Amino acid sequence: MLINCIARKALSFLAGIAIWVSLSSHALSAEIVIYNVHVIPMDREEILFDHIVRVDDGLIVEVSPQKDFQLQEGQIAIDGEGGYLMPGLVDMSVRLKRQDAETVLVDFLLEGVTTIRNFTGSSRVLEWKERTENGLLPGPNIISSGPEIGQFGFLNPFLFRPSGRSISENWQIRVRIPSEVEDVVARIAEDGYDFLSIEEDRQLQDIVFEEILRISEEIELFTAGGKSNLSLADALSFGLDEITKYPPVWKAERGNQPFSDHEIELMREKGTCFTTKLTRFANGIDWQRSGPRIFERYEYSRIGAQEKSLIQRRLESWSSNLRNTPERISRNQDAAIRATQQLADSSVLLTASSGYLSAYSGGVATPGHLHRELELLQEHLGLGAFEVLEVVTRNPGSCTQRMGNQADFGRITPGMRADLILLKGNPLTDLTQTRAPLGIMVAGNWYDRNELEGTR
Repeated sequence: MLINCIARKALSFLAGIAIWVSLSSHALSAEIVIYNVHVIPMDREEILFDHIVRVDDGLIVEVSPQKDFQLQEGQIAIDGEGGYLMPGLVDMSVRLKRQDAETVLVDFLLEGVTTIRNFTGSSRVLEWKERTENGLLPGPNIISSGPEIGQFGFLNPFLFRPSGRSISENWQIRVRIPSEVEDVVARIAEDGYDFLSIEEDRQLQDIVFEEILRISEEIELFTAGGKSNLSLADALSFGLDEITKYPPVWKAERGNQPFSDHEIELMREKGTCFTTKLTRFANGIDWQRSGPRIFERYEYSRIGAQEKSLIQRRLESWSSNLRNTPERISRNQDAAIRATQQLADSSVLLTASSGYLSAYSGGVATPGHLHRELELLQEHLGLGAFEVLEVVTRNPGSCTQRMGNQADFGRITPGMRADLILLKGNPLTDLTQTRAPLGIMVAGNWYDRNELEGTR
């Protein structure tokens, strides 16, 4: 297993000779200088040609022209070989389950993803979160909810758990009455989760939903989700921090606006972001058009035969449902595109997701589907390359600040967390360059692509 003990070739600016440096945990206590790169800072649409980026203790401390820089004794230098350095990508909606192997974290890195937001917390996710933060496990930064809260199942696993058992041993928590809420929400916060995920559950009583939001606000725990029989405006008015689903399809048809003016106003007032999920519809459309040829697409290039078989069976089963006609799926996609376009036109910050869920857990999306989402945003919303890249860098960096206790990231400026990807070509002219980073830095830990590939 790769534990950041990798030999790297570095060039000394002073001596002009090649040396080999081991980026072990001890070596990473030294400053790192990435040089011979063109920097895309993402705080503005500009390329800083022939620059260096200096990193210390996991943070960016300097961005300056290379001609003005002199390497100091004890610094580690990484030659960018004329590539493009930009902030790492952020996937704002994934679902990690117990069936997932640690290699999925490497898969995210290989896609250029340096931060993921997970909606299904568990003790295993907390372990991965701690190990990636300490550089003991190669993987992206993990922002995670606790177990989902809702009214599902016929037993409340939280109430019936053995004495002393952590709430993190459950992946869903059923709350039925207001008196159950406070203990559940408090324990999710105590376990170290970053936010609370509320299942879009029609059966959840309004009074319970309001109590979840009230307690979460009291302890300053961010909430994301909704309640399917409440309007988005009501959910936001009750105190929900982020909605996670598109409005009903009918609201985007017959000339209606998907979001009401009041909902847009509330989202802007609260600084609410919205995570796009266009791949959810595109996967079905691609399958109906192409069948098994769908696996020739880039996003499926990393998965094995068994996973492809599971995904194919899932898509075949889904397609056999008489409700899932091509017309209906296209209608749903068109409604989602209209809703996304309205939010973009209204200056609501957009973020993006792959919708990852392991094939072993019934999912059909891979970490590579984040790039498919970017393609769809560019194709259907007419966004330029810089605007698309904002959706997976700068915007999520701004959005996660509302969660509290989150490092600032998503731009290459001093003070930002050093989450970086080194690309061979310019992503502002070719977005597909983000698919194959040559190197990835996560909070100051540097990973070489070729050596990451060797760990899978």
